[in-house]
Amino acid sequence: MKFILLFFSLAFALVTFTQNDWVEETKEDGIQAYSRLKKGKEYYEFRTVFTTKTTIYKAKKLISDIDNLKTWLPSTLDSKLLKKESDTEFYGYTVTDAPWPASNRDLVFKMTVKRHSSTSYTITLK
Repeated sequence: MKFILLFFSLAFALVTFTQNDWVEETKEDGIQAYSRLKKGKEYYEFRTVFTTKTTIYKAKKLISDIDNLKTWLPSTLDSKLLKKESDTEFYGYTVTDAPWPASNRDLVFKMTVKRHSSTSYTITLK
């Protein structure tokens, strides 16, 4: 069964210009990636849209399993669940491999999971 994960947003990079509309960054292997400047802020939001052959529950479970992000998320050296506030709100930590001469990057984030319907979730990272 095919489902669409509508919104996966990650905001973290500083920018030097402004933009309000989603801009398609890449479209490859059925995955569309978009970015835009967060309104009133100096960092980008990222959004991905894709179709996969799985259940929406399994997709949500994979993405929200913070301790295991390192096993499937490219360039992720470490990932840890820091705190579980509820079944829909988590705090996590990742370390990402950066190419030389840059140092590896770490990120502390808040993940919020919102169910819209039986076939749609929004997973937001801030």
